[in-house]
Amino acid sequence: MKFWVLVVFLGITSLMAGEIPSESTAPLTLSQCYALALERSETIGLTQEDVALAEAQYEQVRAAVLPQAGFLFTDKFQDIGGSSGSSLRRETPQAGFYGHQLLFAGFREFAAMKGQKHQIQSRARDVDQARLLLYEDVARVFFTVAANDLEIKSLETLIRLSQDRVGELRKRVAVGRSRDSEILSTESQWANLEARRQAAQGYRASALEVLSFLIGQRVSGVQDDFPETVLPPPLERYLSQTPSRPDVQSVLSQRESRRQFSLAARRSYWPTLNLDGNYYTQRVGANESVDWDLFLVLDVPFYKGGETQADARTAKSLERSVALRWSQVQRTAEREVRERYQNVLSYVAQVEKLERSASLAQKNYEMQRREYTMGLVSNLEVLAALNTWQEASSAWERTRLQSKNAAVLLELAVGRTPGENP
Repeated sequence: MKFWVLVVFLGITSLMAGEIPSESTAPLTLSQCYALALERSETIGLTQEDVALAEAQYEQVRAAVLPQAGFLFTDKFQDIGGSSGSSLRRETPQAGFYGHQLLFAGFREFAAMKGQKHQIQSRARDVDQARLLLYEDVARVFFTVAANDLEIKSLETLIRLSQDRVGELRKRVAVGRSRDSEILSTESQWANLEARRQAAQGYRASALEVLSFLIGQRVSGVQDDFPETVLPPPLERYLSQTPSRPDVQSVLSQRESRRQFSLAARRSYWPTLNLDGNYYTQRVGANESVDWDLFLVLDVPFYKGGETQADARTAKSLERSVALRWSQVQRTAEREVRERYQNVLSYVAQVEKLERSASLAQKNYEMQRREYTMGLVSNLEVLAALNTWQEASSAWERTRLQSKNAAVLLELAVGRTPGENP
């Protein structure tokens, strides 16, 4: 029920937004829908911008260890006190090139650079994870549309059979071999099937709106070319692949990043040594003949009001938080794989049994029709057999598509899209 509320809500939202351009006339496959969704997804674009931001932040950190140079001009104006004998100058211009190079800072800048590199790797894995989640959303809606298509097709077959049944009964009533009430009961069955077809068409239209919203263009229909689900390889093979999932790798990179940032924060206690130099192109006064100078600046911090200690404690706390999150993501990944693996096993077993059930129900209906002509069963028994056949057939088709979706989700749970090599 919650899923259909979401389907209707997103469908109405996409219509109000008016951002879905041209319509696709040919039915789309799952891979085609996913390719279009990748091009359209704002989430993927925003996540890629996070990668670009992390790369820019790395450049900022690296700038601290690279030399700095420039040209500086100053012009000082001052009051000389009205004394003509004063050595002070009313105007003191000075111009020259300057340079600055960090020589030593406890290597904290290199730890910060390593930490930022791991941040870039984490953001890149977030992009991969966003792609997997997008595939999951597209697949769920795709198979919902496909299930409604099969439901509509099945109902149309039953409606046609009901029509034929009504026609047959009218002929029998005309010769006195059946009652008018039998026609009414069959027409009631026919009307019920028509109502169910209308409901299925409404659900299909809503699901298509959601799919259109995801891929950025209107979709007329889908073509299910996904292979039938078979028994998967042993569970251990899937569990062994969970460490390579993008979300696990992302948090692992974050953990290493925070470890490096924590190391950089602790090294703020260390002294720093800088080299500064100037080459003057213009000077006046007593320093006019001095063309250059160099400065070695040693800074040994003793106390900064607890700022360094607070920074170190904050970085350590963030490191511990990410370590806990990494453990949580690992356990969640394993649980997700186990759960989806069991779903696939269950669906595969159900499909086999439901296919046999649908086949037997069809044979039963055909037999009931023949026996009715011989007066061995009533019309109600024929209608009951028809309903049983419809329900068994719908359950089989629906479960078959659910098994395909479950197989897709299992592949996504180990960090790869269907079709990728393990």
